[in-house]
Amino acid sequence: MAPRPGIEGARALLKKPEEEWVLMEKSYRDMLKAKGGEELVSLQDEYIDKLTSRFTAYKNIGTDDVHPIISKEEFISVMKWKFRKGKDRSNFLMKGLLCNNEENIQKALHQAIMRLQKYPSDLKGALKIITTLNKVGPASASIFLSMIRPKLCCFMDDEVMDVLSPSGKREYTPKSFFALAGRTQEIAENLGGNWNPYRVGRALWTAAMRHIYDRPADIENDRGDVPTVNIRGGKKRKRTNI
Repeated sequence: MAPRPGIEGARALLKKPEEEWVLMEKSYRDMLKAKGGEELVSLQDEYIDKLTSRFTAYKNIGTDDVHPIISKEEFISVMKWKFRKGKDRSNFLMKGLLCNNEENIQKALHQAIMRLQKYPSDLKGALKIITTLNKVGPASASIFLSMIRPKLCCFMDDEVMDVLSPSGKREYTPKSFFALAGRTQEIAENLGGNWNPYRVGRALWTAAMRHIYDRPADIENDRGDVPTVNIRGGKKRKRTNI
């Protein structure tokens, strides 16, 4: 797959000191608005941020405990956020996503939270649980896992994967998710302070978007040109859950 536009900005951020990362992260909502308008900002505020606060607040959830983990409406709104923020794949995924009933959504998220409470580093087990939902692959599951455990992983934004993939390829697989989680953990540790993979992913995505939308001098590449992407040609690929 051809890399997404703007990744030069994200690559440049990797070489910057921690204070530059802080400044970049502060532009996150501005870049959400530039990418998807007020609708994307609203989805971030009303669903992503609120669900992150809710999930991280849960302590010692038991099998028989009843908690408002997530409603179907919230689940679908998170998917809308994903499609608005990245490549819109709703045409071939949304119908299947809507087939998930609220009981199964609640059950999957409940079990994933319990799994990470019992085994705090078991992303593999939690990923397996969430991807039992219809049309939910590793990339979609990574949204929920990053909200449940922001210290373990980030969302698999295309731009972040393009920059950090050890193979140089963007693949929506469990292996790629685990590699991305490990890499963002390393970066967060090197940055120090309160940095975690969740914040690292946001900052890198923001750097990529700034390179496209307002091209600040500190993240331009040597030639200062916006990358172009060939979106035509190539063999058709089999659609998979992402």
